[in-house]
Amino acid sequence: MPCQLILLLQLTVSPSCLHSIARQEVPANLVPWEEKFPSYSPPIFTAPFVLKAEWADPELGDFQPMFNSLDGKVNRKSHEKTYQLSSSKEPLNIRGRTGLKGRGVLGKWGPNHAADPVVTRWKRDGQGEKVTRKGKPVLQVVVIQRRDNKQWALPGGTNKSTLEKCQDVRRPIAFFNVRHGRSW
Repeated sequence: MPCQLILLLQLTVSPSCLHSIARQEVPANLVPWEEKFPSYSPPIFTAPFVLKAEWADPELGDFQPMFNSLDGKVNRKSHEKTYQLSSSKEPLNIRGRTGLKGRGVLGKWGPNHAADPVVTRWKRDGQGEKVTRKGKPVLQVVVIQRRDNKQWALPGGTNKSTLEKCQDVRRPIAFFNVRHGRSW
């Protein structure tokens, strides 16, 4: 099974750990938009915190973003292909049906670009030797604790300029270095 299909199948599991909304079941052969699915009528869900967030788009209506293009400072282009719009002018997931309509926990209409670099190193002892457990070297990874939900995450961000994303990545690493007197 191709990796892309596995990812989409994971996204169609219901309910999600992020909300309790039950998705409409979508058989694998009906995931692609090209396949006819007359009874497809998924529940509409946009998380309440998204509707209140300053960084999120408002609901569609008076707000009409420029899809498949650079819309002011928001890049609404997909890196994969041009996406289609529904009859109600909402962007359709390029991977196909997910069993939900709306933004879910995403702030922007259309693609929600993110850059989450994975920074690692081998853990070393005071003499500079690699630390091992059960004969295998211990790998360390840089993570941050999010302010909004206190969950651990990779450093990075969404819907920002390239410069801002680079600064997001460097900031926690620089903080760690200053706080612990170490360099990566």
